[in-house]
Amino acid sequence: FNCMKYLYIFFGTIVIASLLSIKIKAQDPIATQYSSIRQLLNPASVGLQETDWQVSGNYKSQWWGNASIPFVYFTAAAERRWLIGKNKNNQIGLGLLAQNQQSNQGLLKTNMIMLSAAYHNHLNESGTSTISGGISLGYRNLLVDASKFQFGSQIGNFGFQPSIPSNDPVVLTSPSAVSIHTGIHYKQVAEKHHIYAGIAMYHAGTSSNTVAKSNGHWQMPSRISIQGGYGHTLGTDAIQLTATSQLQGSTSIHMAGLIYQLGVS
Repeated sequence: FNCMKYLYIFFGTIVIASLLSIKIKAQDPIATQYSSIRQLLNPASVGLQETDWQVSGNYKSQWWGNASIPFVYFTAAAERRWLIGKNKNNQIGLGLLAQNQQSNQGLLKTNMIMLSAAYHNHLNESGTSTISGGISLGYRNLLVDASKFQFGSQIGNFGFQPSIPSNDPVVLTSPSAVSIHTGIHYKQVAEKHHIYAGIAMYHAGTSSNTVAKSNGHWQMPSRISIQGGYGHTLGTDAIQLTATSQLQGSTSIHMAGLIYQLGVS
């Protein structure tokens, strides 16, 4: 729908999340409304927007316990599409994403940058059926500030005393890792309705790294992302149902959404 003619009213989003208490080596950060950034769901969906350019962002600030400085998560993404082929039916999409997160009052900082590319091939001349394939290459860097560590040997009669030597030397590195993500996506558009479905594997290939030199290497487990949706036009209005599932290690997150679009003149 043309954004100049339609007012989008979100009646609600039903979020069903199951976060199991588990012990895994690492996992991708998840923020509220993360599904608004398609590069985090499926590389094959990059460039599927109706416009040539799309820019999106996500910011989260969360407090817990007695922390004076919250956990901060920020993501910014941009996508560009090009129409190609004899009838300009097929598309090529490129995307760039940057992400930063800080926790424990800046003790742990993570920076990530990701470049994505996708090809969208129409299966018929009318362009109503499209199958897409995409790939992403990500680079992640981890920074740990050892000056913010607190050891039991530094706690005395007056509480934590940073001037007391810890006698626990810690040798840290600034590890980085490169990851490869792949995905496929299918979309069908008719006069009154549309459907789509996709599946992607994040960290299909990831280099291992470590923070403390005395510890063994760890590797980010693969994340499976599954998406699907159905939309139907009701005169000047429209309704859309969406669902996503994220599976990583022993953690799973499932989300279902309902969007009603009200047309106004």
